[in-house]
Amino acid sequence: PLGERFVDLAARGYFQPGEFDLRRLDRAVRIGEEWLGEDHIAIRALRTGIALHHGSLPRPFLREVERLLDQKILAIFM
Repeated sequence: PLGERFVDLAARGYFQPGEFDLRRLDRAVRIGEEWLGEDHIAIRALRTGIALHHGSLPRPFLREVERLLDQKILAIFM
């Protein structure tokens, strides 16, 4: 629910997660889409610069999210 709320607020322009190069998210998005589908909240959030991390998400996707966080490509993490 929190991820849905942040994506909604970002879409309405109430929340700006910061500037980043969307191309740097491509690998994580592709892996996430493969495992979760393109409409999953974790993928929609990632496209807005918000990383969702939860034990129920597939490990390959979580590894990519962790890589983005380690490299400081994404700053928002839930």
